[in-house]
Amino acid sequence: LAFFVGIAGTVCVYKFVPNETVVVNRSEKCVTLANQFRLMYQSKKLSQSGYLEKDIALELGEHPYRVKLAIMKANKYDDNILLENLEKLGEINLKAKKGLIDSKSALELFILEMQ
Repeated sequence: LAFFVGIAGTVCVYKFVPNETVVVNRSEKCVTLANQFRLMYQSKKLSQSGYLEKDIALELGEHPYRVKLAIMKANKYDDNILLENLEKLGEINLKAKKGLIDSKSALELFILEMQ
């Protein structure tokens, strides 16, 4: 079963398998959020280049509905904002893995400051 969870204007996909415990650590949350911004940016750029949603889905290896939602969300953001958010998430993830910051606090701060 897969369902979509809106997090600060993005769409995340989680798959839950019956009788299995799914643990998502903070680093994975950061990576999942970054993947959503990446998908939004790539889908938006391909859409602006004239690609159809189904072609974008094939190009990116994503489900067409996921691409449709990503384009809808991405159109609310400027390209530079999407890239800045993606870069910030990469920095948070790297610093958290190095133990320089608390990933939970940094991720919460990112969401609060997100444009």
